[in-house]
Amino acid sequence: AVERVIGVLYLWLVKSSQTAIIQLTKLTSKTVAKILHDSYRLIQADLAQQNMEIGGYDENGEPIVVELDESKFRKRKYHRGHHVEGVWILG
Repeated sequence: AVERVIGVLYLWLVKSSQTAIIQLTKLTSKTVAKILHDSYRLIQADLAQQNMEIGGYDENGEPIVVELDESKFRKRKYHRGHHVEGVWILG
């Protein structure tokens, strides 16, 4: 129960692949994906509530606008649409 969720999150934090997490925890791919998705949503909601300021102000006192985008980079394998492990880049 809780121990399995913590195990999945620990393996994710140490950058284990989803395949490795499934093999090590003996959970189904659907269960692991749900745990990771739900955790992502909780983290996202928590960050949205934080009074966090990035960017600040320039020399003229104008606010600096910061835009954040996320992309997942991966190597295409046989030009198929199935899931392939990749790296998330924030920029």
